[in-house]
Amino acid sequence: MYVLSWNVQRLGNLRTFHDLRNLLQDKTPYIVFLIETRMTAVQMGGLVRRLGVGGVLYVPREWFFGGLYFLWNTGLQVVLLSSSSGHIDARVTFPNSFVTQITRFYGHPHLTRRIYSWELLRRLS
Repeated sequence: MYVLSWNVQRLGNLRTFHDLRNLLQDKTPYIVFLIETRMTAVQMGGLVRRLGVGGVLYVPREWFFGGLYFLWNTGLQVVLLSSSSGHIDARVTFPNSFVTQITRFYGHPHLTRRIYSWELLRRLS
């Protein structure tokens, strides 16, 4: 099972999009987690359609920062368990009926607020 997690730092850049598309074609990951897309849901919707993934869960950006996207291949069943500006937690069922829980996490960028990120991780565990 391949999982790609990438802090893309603004996916709206055409070169970054092409790099992502090439990675998806070369590595064919089952799940892709994108951090810091800095895109609106409408902007990201167009890119997701062009990537041809099976499904998407997302947490929209706040102001001009953040944005988390959890993409998966066709054939997987994904159920959102919880989400916040710093995480997406989901139950994933594979075509062979294997079920797992996948939590993708992005800690708060400000040192003074990382205590909240650690608390979130404790609650998720």
